[in-house]
Amino acid sequence: MKRTTLYPVIILIILIQVLGLASCQKPEFIYLSDEFKSFTVFPVGSYWVYEEINSGFVDTLKVDKVSLDFGHLHSESNVLAEKGSIKFSTAFSGTKIGLIGATEYSECLSYSSCYMYNSEPDTVYNPAGEYLNLGCEFFCCCDSGTKSRAFFFKYSGIIDTLSVGQRTFFDVRLFSNVIEDSLYLQQDTGLVKRYYFVKYVGLVKWEQYNGKVWEVRNFETK
Repeated sequence: MKRTTLYPVIILIILIQVLGLASCQKPEFIYLSDEFKSFTVFPVGSYWVYEEINSGFVDTLKVDKVSLDFGHLHSESNVLAEKGSIKFSTAFSGTKIGLIGATEYSECLSYSSCYMYNSEPDTVYNPAGEYLNLGCEFFCCCDSGTKSRAFFFKYSGIIDTLSVGQRTFFDVRLFSNVIEDSLYLQQDTGLVKRYYFVKYVGLVKWEQYNGKVWEVRNFETK
């Protein structure tokens, strides 16, 4: 009889341990912050018309596809991080892809970044070799605000007002390149020197080491 009465107790203990283990293995999630998305992630159909002010070359950047999902932060990690990509099309300068992702960083619990790379420019219409060169468009922030330093760029603060063409923007986030290697710059003069971002608008201006300056002329971010 004693052995029989012990069985339910043993089974109950095993169930408690199994349920406890399952709860410990419940995945954690790291999300792209709303602050980050307000500067970088826009709906399909959003567009920006940019002009290089020295040559007068104009091109349009349009959001064609936004893909976001969750993936393991590390191969053996139980943490799932939000990440994905944004596909852009242009009128004359080929396809461009923005890679975005959230991760952990020593200075903040949730760290989000955006990195864009250029495709080859369209050769059908490419006057004087001109094309929309975003360099490596870059923006990052963490749960406590805009991130101070990552990759080759550092957060340089907020500009109260910035005039771009016929528009005036407020509370502009400035990112500056920290590269000082002159040989490196000589090999790639198209590197971006400074980026200017505005919340709910995105990238409004950038300056390259080769003297080119790009400014937004019109935009629709839905």
